[in-house]
Parts: sequence; C-alpha cells; structure tokens
Amino acid sequence: MIRWLTCCCLVIQTILLCAEDWRQFRGPQASGIAQQPHPPTTLGEHHIRWQTHLPGRGLSSPIIVGNHVYLSAAQGDDQSTLVVMAFHESSGEMAWKKTFHATGRTMCHEKTCVAAPTPVSDGSSLCVLFSSNDLVSLNLDGTLRWYRGITVDYPNVSNSLGMASSPVWVDGVLVVQVENDSQSMVLGIDPESGTNRWVLSDRPPDGPGRAHHAAQGEETARAQGAADADQLPLFAQRRRRAAAGSHDRRRPGALREHPRA
Repeated sequence: MIRWLTCCCLVIQTILLCAEDWRQFRGPQASGIAQQPHPPTTLGEHHIRWQTHLPGRGLSSPIIVGNHVYLSAAQGDDQSTLVVMAFHESSGEMAWKKTFHATGRTMCHEKTCVAAPTPVSDGSSLCVLFSSNDLVSLNLDGTLRWYRGITVDYPNVSNSLGMASSPVWVDGVLVVQVENDSQSMVLGIDPESGTNRWVLSDRPPDGPGRAHHAAQGEETARAQGAADADQLPLFAQRRRRAAAGSHDRRRPGALREHPRA
C-alpha cells in the first residue's frame, strides 16, 4: 500500500542564499556549486532561517529568483492537482499559490511523484514541468502566461513510472526532455508562446535521461538516453527545423489552459 505524504517541510539553508540566483536544477551552469566566497563546511540548526509546511507531495528542488523561492507540488490521491508556489526568501511567507488540473497521465512509481522536475527561470518568468507532461509558464508574480498539455499534442508520451527530467533555458529556448516507453523526444519550445521551435525525436527512447546545457564555448542542449549523449549545438538544431520541427509547429489552439486559481 502506498502511503502518500500530505505535507512536507521546506528548509532554506544559507548555503543557497548567495548573491546570485539559483534558477534551475543544480543552480548556475547546472554545476551544483554556489558562487559564495565562504560557504559553511557544516550545517546545523543555526543555519535554518525558516521552514514551512507544503501541500501535497513534491520531489522537485526549489529555485531562487530575486527575493522569492519557487517550488512545485502535486495534490490529491491521484496527484492530478498541480501546484506552483512562491515564498518570500527572507521570511518564508507564501507570496502566491496557483493550482492546475493535469491533462496527462499521473501514474508513477511510489518512490517518485508527479512534481519531480525542478522549475526553471530566465529571471523574468517561470516554467514548471510535471511528470504528467503538463508545462506551465508563469510570470514571477504568478500570472499565467500559457499552459500546455504535451500529452494532448503527443498522446504516446507517458509511462507508468513517472518522468523527472528538469527543463532548462538555453539561448532563449526552453528545452524540455520527454522520456518515456514509447515516444521519447526533446522539444525546443518558444518561451513566449509555448509552441515548438524544433523537435528532436531521432534518438534512443530508452533510459532515464536528462536535459542540461554545457557551459563551455558555444551553448548546447544535451539529451542523454541509455547509451550515450546526443548533443547538438543550438544553431544546428535551428537548421533542423525543416526536417524535424517545422511540420510539428503547434499553434496556440493546441495549448490548453486549465487554471484553478
């Protein structure tokens, strides 16, 4: 029997509260390293500035943009209520909370959850991906920009174990890796409209995979399958649009908005 968590505790430690933002999974350059001159070598109770209860269940990491902390969660027995929250960095007080209804499959392994991918921000907006393949774009004040159900566009992108690859921002493109049993792909999404700029689907569909970008030289998007990485420079991916993406360019009508709050 699966025991669902009804609340969890968010702890903000001073190791993350550095001068720069922490806008994506593993922070700046996806390195996991905060550019703080003298980080603490040990952590104790005196390092905890605040803590608060969270709704539902979530395994995503918090991100920090400016004076706010952003986090995702999933509520309900079937985790079909998707939650995005913002907290004041200094006090832990909730700034806003938005809920949405999942349009894709919410079944996942008991050791993971629908809110596994970490949100990403470009500093002026926020994008949150859920294991149900629902992608939410919000302004930093919580205003909905667009909401896209990727499963509406690609009905086969789902599995019974859940997905956890976090989106990344690369050279003005939102890169979303969709790993699953039957139709794995990487989408290069226009962050303003939510439509596809390109689609990379000629890659091994198996393996847990992840999406991230390299910091050396020209920016690249890398998608990793079971064997090795398939890496394309962004300029090369743009040249592939005619072959891989232009026929699959989704119109705004293909986007689905299901805000509850």
